[in-house]
Amino acid sequence: MAGCLLTACGGGTSPTGTASPAPSRLPTATATPTAPPTPSPTPQATLAGCPAPVALGRLAVLHQFSTDADDVAVDSAGNIWVSSPNAGRIDELAADGTSIASFADPNEPEGLVPMPDGDVVVAEQALNRLDVLVPSTGVLTPLLTVPNSTGNVGVDDIALSSDGADILVPDSPSGRLLEIPVGGGAPTVLASGLGRPVDAGQLPDGAIVVAAESNPGLVEVAGGATQAVGSLTDLDEAIPDQGLVYVTDLGTDEVLAVDPASGASRVLVTGLPSPQGLVALPDGSLLLVDSTREVIVTLPPCA
Repeated sequence: MAGCLLTACGGGTSPTGTASPAPSRLPTATATPTAPPTPSPTPQATLAGCPAPVALGRLAVLHQFSTDADDVAVDSAGNIWVSSPNAGRIDELAADGTSIASFADPNEPEGLVPMPDGDVVVAEQALNRLDVLVPSTGVLTPLLTVPNSTGNVGVDDIALSSDGADILVPDSPSGRLLEIPVGGGAPTVLASGLGRPVDAGQLPDGAIVVAAESNPGLVEVAGGATQAVGSLTDLDEAIPDQGLVYVTDLGTDEVLAVDPASGASRVLVTGLPSPQGLVALPDGSLLLVDSTREVIVTLPPCA
């Protein structure tokens, strides 16, 4: 910031020859710019702030399906996308759960990633492939085919990286975590030896948590290294949000919140015959899909 310049002023001589005191000339005050306020850090949730466990039957049903509803995602407009692999269908719902559209997909659609332009990237389990769904036409176009020489069941869930530039692809049959640019291109292998990875999400520090239908069930991937988080097994979803990771446990039929730093966890929902889809909404609440009950419900997060 530039400083104020002070000008020296001398006394003058009056017409009568009598000295007059020089008028006082003070420096003009300059306003000091005010620094913008520092944004407050986003409050982080803790396990101590988790609500008491609740049974599935006590949660509000947002939508009742007639299909094997599985994975769920939310687009930038707040609309909800749900896949039903056995029924070969993808549904678009409004935020209040009312139906908007339904799209046929015979290739066992699983994971969904809505894009900013309105298209939706779909994980096709039957083909071990990623397709792009254009909702205005219902047309599916291949984006990436992942070779599967194992005979194991194909890809499951997929996720967007935190910066929106890449898609995280758990290569379920081969036990790897891949990353591809959203516009397509050759995949990068981020980790291998993950058992059967089925979902992934990125933490604020850049590390990626991977849910696996194997042991360990939750793994952190950072810098090419992997490390188990806690002692959970047989998980289906891993959703980082506000400092915690929310997971669906297929072995115990529960939804849990996990502290990624310690691996400790708290049970949030019980009595789930088939907890499959899970997503965090901008307002902090969670949407949960149970495939057997064919419902999508809302539940409160930890504070």
